[in-house]
Amino acid sequence: GRKALARPNALAVIARVDEACEGYGFTGQEFDEEIRTLGFEPVAYQPFRRRLVDLDGEDAPQATHTLYVKNRPVVAGRVAAAPLRRVLGTDL
Repeated sequence: GRKALARPNALAVIARVDEACEGYGFTGQEFDEEIRTLGFEPVAYQPFRRRLVDLDGEDAPQATHTLYVKNRPVVAGRVAAAPLRRVLGTDL
């Protein structure tokens, strides 16, 4: 839980941030606030451009699953440098 996410090498979390959080005893907003205290920030991933963008930016998708990253420059560098993968005939 919290101890694992506080480690410096914990760089990304995908979480469902909606009413499902209530089953764990907190709201989506409370989860968002707590994970931010651990140094994570919500972002959107653009696979065709291989980059991270601000979640509130115009390019961000609307979804219940949120990608949170810590140390954004490191994660962005990994995303940009990762080898391409072919998915259904498209290189990502």
